[in-house]
Amino acid sequence: MSSQSKPSKDGSLQTVRKDVSGEPPVRYISRPVRAAQTPDPLSDFLRLVGFIATILVISLLLVAVIGLIGVRLGFEPSIGLPTRSMGWSDFLINGFEMTRTLPDVITLVGNQQILLPVLGFMLIGTPAALLVIARPRVPGGPALSAQVQGLALAGSLFSTLFYVGSAIWLAGPWRTEGLDSSRIVTDGYASWFESFILICGVDAFLLCAMVPWLVFAFRLPLFRELQFATRAIALVGSIFILFGASITIGLHNGLMKPRLIDDSNSVFAGTVGDDLLVVELDQVTWRASYVFIEADSFRFQGMSSFDRLLRSDSR
Repeated sequence: MSSQSKPSKDGSLQTVRKDVSGEPPVRYISRPVRAAQTPDPLSDFLRLVGFIATILVISLLLVAVIGLIGVRLGFEPSIGLPTRSMGWSDFLINGFEMTRTLPDVITLVGNQQILLPVLGFMLIGTPAALLVIARPRVPGGPALSAQVQGLALAGSLFSTLFYVGSAIWLAGPWRTEGLDSSRIVTDGYASWFESFILICGVDAFLLCAMVPWLVFAFRLPLFRELQFATRAIALVGSIFILFGASITIGLHNGLMKPRLIDDSNSVFAGTVGDDLLVVELDQVTWRASYVFIEADSFRFQGMSSFDRLLRSDSR
């Protein structure tokens, strides 16, 4: 006699005996099968909407911060204006205006130094091309070959050199001297603007190249310590580039922006509280002074910009 185990309806094992002698016992084991879950289209759609909304909010906040830095630390201190009454909506608009003027800055730089845009686009295109082969390390995946590790180390070195070189440029004394608006009095506005637009163009290229270099640094398959150091340098360097480029591009946007003027060289520059802020340009020293007047005492005659008025006064 032999026994055979057979599953019952409740999943337990039952022994079934057979008359065939010498046959080994056979056991039937029933295992529960997990039912496949049907994906919920509504939850996937809500996750997608939440992701897009988060990216949109972060982008708008970043643009507003760029406008804030450009106005408060770029245009107003350089011209000598007081702190004007502006809200976050004004900073957001100013940030979009600064972003829109980047092609104009690159065009002006190309008219003076043709090789500078070429080097700038190479600086942008190099990390963008390397993003195709940069793959982050997969947890629990196979070990990387020596060639891949060597390329990752080279990519980490190039990324670090980019951010260190950008920090040296932004903190260099030659850049500070070129941005000094007091040189307008001694050298004239046209001469000062030629050196200023070169500095502004370099900052604009660094700002554009910052994005692919940051993504490239986060995709390198490095071991933990070097990965942390590379990403930390990329984050700190990106903040430094964003801060420095916003100052110069904000000053450029403030000089080029069309503003209301009267029949003299008085320019409407905003409001401070309930009063209008009017900037008066001296035709002899090219210095800008401001006055606060009531809204009813100023009559607008047309539109112009600080750049156009300063160029006409310097002739």
